[in-house]
Amino acid sequence: MLSMLHPMPMLLDEMMFGPLTAHTHPFLASNAARPTLSENDSSYVIAIAAPGVRSGDLKITVDHRSLKVVGETPSRGTMSTHVVNWTVNLPRDADADLATATHDDGVITVHLPKKQPSEPLTLLASTEVPEPCEGPHYSLTVSAPGLAAADLSISIDDEGAVKLTGSTERTGARIKRSFQLPEDAAIARAHASHVDGILTISVPKAKRAPEKHLELASTKPKQSHGQNQEATAAHQAAAGEAGKEEEEEGVMV
Repeated sequence: MLSMLHPMPMLLDEMMFGPLTAHTHPFLASNAARPTLSENDSSYVIAIAAPGVRSGDLKITVDHRSLKVVGETPSRGTMSTHVVNWTVNLPRDADADLATATHDDGVITVHLPKKQPSEPLTLLASTEVPEPCEGPHYSLTVSAPGLAAADLSISIDDEGAVKLTGSTERTGARIKRSFQLPEDAAIARAHASHVDGILTISVPKAKRAPEKHLELASTKPKQSHGQNQEATAAHQAAAGEAGKEEEEEGVMV
């Protein structure tokens, strides 16, 4: 079924995260603060506080729509364990294939370039009865009486937004509608048909891409001044949230 697109907030809220899970030891040394998101014109930066968790104990994976960070390190000389476990939904225009990660001073920083926008896909409606689609797909049916297939203009952008317009002096009919496709719609393979005043747009479901494991950089990458400011701000936000969390929920061991 079709879903609406909601804007991405600058501070990732509670609805965007998986549960923060803790090790079953009797004490928990520290609770990581919520991840923070910052962005500039070309990229996103996600900062995740992971105090006490060693780089070798971290597992970071990313696919086209989510970032997962898990890890735990036993605290020396105590019965406590440092734990981090987050799943973060990514913005639709984040390029997960080019994601990189670093781990410095107890903060994991993930950089995700923004995908370059492309021209919207233009669909030409066929006048033939469409063949049944094979495999999982989405089907959008719109009533457009009085309009011929040639009167319709259909476009789909990178975000899955469908724009449908059309008008004709022949019958005086006109239409102007917009729809939002689900995130897993394979937009490039969409097709449309217009028969007896009914427009049908069919879009196959895309196969889910496999998760990509992110290797932590051994040293801080060279960055432009603007990128460095973004990373520093994200690092400070994560560290600040972690400090407040420790004050509120600190555990004496």
